[in-house]
Amino acid sequence: MIPFLISILAIFLAFFLYYKKLARFFLRLIPIVIFLLLISGFSYNFKVKGKTGPPVMLIDVSPSMKSYIHNVMEEVKNVKYEHSKVFFSESTAINPAAAGGRFTDITRAILEAKEFNPSAILLISDGNHNFGSLPQNIIADLKIQVFTFGVGMESMRDQRIVDVLFPDYIFKDDTVRIEVVVESKGFEGGNGIVCLKSLNSNLEIQKKYPLSKFVAQNYLEFKIPAISVGNLPIDVFIEHQPEEIDYENNEMKFSLNVLERKISVLYYTDHPSFNTKFILHSLKNNEWINLQATAHFLADKFLDILNNRIINPFDFSKFDVLVLDNIDGANPIFSKIGQFVKNGGGVLFLGSIENINENLREILPIVITEKRMDGEFYIKVQKRFSVLSPEDSFLPVSSINRVLVTKSDCRTIATAENLPVIGYINYGAGRVFQINIIDIGIWQFASLNLINKDFLSVLLDDILKFVSPLGKKERLILKTQRRQYQFGEEVNFKLASYNEDFTLTSGGDFYLVFGKEKIPFFEWAPGLYEAKYTPKSIGDFEVFAMGTLGDESLRSSSIKIKVIGLIEKEKEINKFLLQEIAEKTSGRYFPLSEIGRFQPPEGVVYYETKKISFDSVYFYLLIFGCFVLDWILRRKEGLV
Repeated sequence: MIPFLISILAIFLAFFLYYKKLARFFLRLIPIVIFLLLISGFSYNFKVKGKTGPPVMLIDVSPSMKSYIHNVMEEVKNVKYEHSKVFFSESTAINPAAAGGRFTDITRAILEAKEFNPSAILLISDGNHNFGSLPQNIIADLKIQVFTFGVGMESMRDQRIVDVLFPDYIFKDDTVRIEVVVESKGFEGGNGIVCLKSLNSNLEIQKKYPLSKFVAQNYLEFKIPAISVGNLPIDVFIEHQPEEIDYENNEMKFSLNVLERKISVLYYTDHPSFNTKFILHSLKNNEWINLQATAHFLADKFLDILNNRIINPFDFSKFDVLVLDNIDGANPIFSKIGQFVKNGGGVLFLGSIENINENLREILPIVITEKRMDGEFYIKVQKRFSVLSPEDSFLPVSSINRVLVTKSDCRTIATAENLPVIGYINYGAGRVFQINIIDIGIWQFASLNLINKDFLSVLLDDILKFVSPLGKKERLILKTQRRQYQFGEEVNFKLASYNEDFTLTSGGDFYLVFGKEKIPFFEWAPGLYEAKYTPKSIGDFEVFAMGTLGDESLRSSSIKIKVIGLIEKEKEINKFLLQEIAEKTSGRYFPLSEIGRFQPPEGVVYYETKKISFDSVYFYLLIFGCFVLDWILRRKEGLV
């Protein structure tokens, strides 16, 4: 109401000022009225009468139609009703020669036919759409009936490997489960044979599956032993059947990454304590490791705790991980511990440390003194790791080492009274983990008996995997079914992200690098991602995935993809797609021979609602023009 009253007042004022000069009055009146209509949101709706035109006939002239196009044109001669012809491949044209191309884009052809405002669209094609957006993306909103006419053979024999599913990481002596997905069509019965062969052994397994007349998939499971560490090359292939249309996708080669299950671990202490009992109990039950437990016995003698025998000095380098509990830094065996870590070894410090020297200060994540702090220290988890979660509460510990400084590159996992108690750093090619708790054995004993929780066993298991050389192998695995694709063909990429202990972990933010393009992955299951991309050029490409997982940056190994030109060959009719297009637009599917007898819908009269909105650039220009013209008139009169 207020804008309306203001507008009436403005009109009255304009009339009062310019009633002797009506031209000037109307130059002011027009903007005022338009502003009023804009403020009120007024728009004017009206109906326009129209009529649909004759049907548009879309004729596919792509390479897969090459041997049929003459027959198509002969059948079209039998059409008696008025129509417009449009030829298409990946583009459209009135002339078939101008429309010739290497691909088939049915979606674009339908969208361009829609612009003719026809009574119906008659689509003549083999249905082998292989370029651009899928027709299913537009037909739901299409208001024009599409009648499809199928061209080509309806039954061609073919079998192919659709996918091979296998774990990215396997451990030695595991039984590996490999699932092969095969597809067949055009067969009147019988069995196909899928063979799986290990290329570095005599292992060969065959399995049968039923051949189908219609498109059908079968899932075949193979189980093989992982005997040796390293890459295990595998070849999966389908035995050929007579009269198959082609033998593409009948073979797939890949490699299994077999890891050594056992981590070589040394537990060492200069002062056996209550810690020793609980740490060794956890380590001895760990099937991942080969364990040697040693205590300092005399000046140059050591006790093999597990076998209760005296042993001579030993070399750290033969172990993957050192678990050091209550140690004396003055012991000569620690003189080369920094080099051990630089070379890729892992170290876990627990308990107290006497005689801390430069060798130890160099690699400790949390630099401590020899003095201890006693009291009740409640653990507060800062970063989730293994069984340590920020949401959980833990029993307090009674003593920790006094902290001198925390390294700038230390990743703190837990604190107690604002002091770091659990953290790690990367040092050279290795990793150092530190639990700055002196009485961890007492803490474990209390947790077992008071709250029935065995934190230490699980925590030590994950720490060993985390700091060992095993934890530094590739953790971002990129795969695609094939290494060669035709130009215009969509490539489906799969990605898996793993934690340091090779368990699938979710929450990553990754993208695919394909040439200069970056395509984001979406996570469809915990730790499993997918991305689709249609290459825009022919050539050889090195493709990889990268991104972040938590606060870590990960990058996969590169895989080579070859994109080749389109192979021109006769294809089986995609009757399913043609039927889907027809049914979802209220049309029908026919064989090509029916096109001469087909009667299309007649043109219909319709009324289309049009809308005039004053929130338009044209009305803004009109307002501006009125102001400019008014200024010119006032200037001529000497008023400005």
